[in-house]
Amino acid sequence: MERRRYLALLGSATALPLAGCSSDDESDGGNSGDDSTPTETPESTPTTTPTATPTETPGRPNYSLSVSGVPGSVEIGEEFTYEITLSNDGGSTGDAVFGVDFSTPGEEWQNVAEQTVQIAPDESRTRESDPFSFSRMRVVQWRFWLEGEDNESYTYETDVVSASLEMEEGYTNPEDVYVEAIRIQMSDFYSYRDWQDEVTREYADEGSKWALLMFRAENKADSPKLIPFRDDVVLLSGSSQFDPVYINKEEDMYESGEVQPGVVREGWIPYEIPASLSRDDLQIIYSGSDFEGEWRVVWQP
Repeated sequence: MERRRYLALLGSATALPLAGCSSDDESDGGNSGDDSTPTETPESTPTTTPTATPTETPGRPNYSLSVSGVPGSVEIGEEFTYEITLSNDGGSTGDAVFGVDFSTPGEEWQNVAEQTVQIAPDESRTRESDPFSFSRMRVVQWRFWLEGEDNESYTYETDVVSASLEMEEGYTNPEDVYVEAIRIQMSDFYSYRDWQDEVTREYADEGSKWALLMFRAENKADSPKLIPFRDDVVLLSGSSQFDPVYINKEEDMYESGEVQPGVVREGWIPYEIPASLSRDDLQIIYSGSDFEGEWRVVWQP
């Protein structure tokens, strides 16, 4: 679970202000000074003791919780916010204890935030969460709860899916490696210089053509990182997948591997695809994974 990122998600959403105030008013009701003038003592007269008026006891606080804006589906890297509201329709102010738990299917609930607030009678407080995004594909379960006689709670589920991007839009994976599909060009042949330094044309097989993808990766982390391998980037058309192929052209080819912070690698990744396909028929897919989950990005040429 990305606990630290979930804590960031809650942000101002749980920062509900405390209600109520107190004041100390002091007044001097005594007499000062010395009055030397004698005064007559009046004759005592009967007094009537007033009847005590019953004091009305305020009712108990009655808190309720509501949540809005939790998405049913969201792409990795797509920011969203939600709102949480606490209301008190009781007769007095008291402590309200509420919190948020997270889980994924098959895992136990983990509490990531809990807070005690006070809200005056007939008042409510609403706060919007900090912007947040998920970095891996998964199903996330949320549970917002409020302590009380009924132990009120609400459970939501968010399906985190692959990111859909346009060409030249970038994506930064959980390892802080930035990737971008820049352009794709198609041709029946490509040219390269052979071992005799002569320009040679290499034609695709009959019924096929070459598709060359210009791909860019940059290590934005503070330590060495593996940037995507060529095989991590494939072309998809319907149910057909096309993996990178080896070609004789070496100039301007994309090179993968471990790179130092700030290093950029940009170059061509070659594919051989059916001659009948056009750019509109293709999707460019980059995917990766680590011990916490998987990520996937789809570019539409």
